[in-house]
Amino acid sequence: TGEVLYANDQSHRLFGESVANIREIEEDMDPRPTEAFPAEALKPDGQSEQPVLKGEFMTRGGRWFLIRAKLIQWVDGRIVRLHSAGEITDRKQAEDIARHQQRKLEQTARLLTVGEMASTLAHEINQPLSAITNYQMGCVHRIRSGQWDAQELAATLEKASAQAERAGKVVQRVRDFLRNRE
Repeated sequence: TGEVLYANDQSHRLFGESVANIREIEEDMDPRPTEAFPAEALKPDGQSEQPVLKGEFMTRGGRWFLIRAKLIQWVDGRIVRLHSAGEITDRKQAEDIARHQQRKLEQTARLLTVGEMASTLAHEINQPLSAITNYQMGCVHRIRSGQWDAQELAATLEKASAQAERAGKVVQRVRDFLRNRE
């Protein structure tokens, strides 16, 4: 029937002194616990221990409750539904803060990883680029001095070309890595 047969002091503090019907308590919750707990799961079969159903419910005002429901035999012999409610708003807020902090931690870890990758990539590309610069400047100095040999210049330019290919391979490995991890 939804009639409240008994409410302890804490229930009165949480839901008000004059609550006479469970619908008055649940009207602010979505979904309502009496609708969320399947009625067939709380029907007495007389043969087995009755299950305890539980769920977390939020009021429109942002308060959270852990509600448990079980069928029991009342003092007058009727089978009634016992609802036990505990406010868990603080716990839910702490969980939200923890989730937010976890997301921030994961983002920071990703940024650190990207920074490390960028540093490694810069180092890996800087080495062949420095070598290319040195080979090219060596060629320029030889040409300007007038003391150069075509074979030596060709060999030096080939070394510079090999270093350019090395830098290109570094970039290609990074591309392949990122493509495989999308």
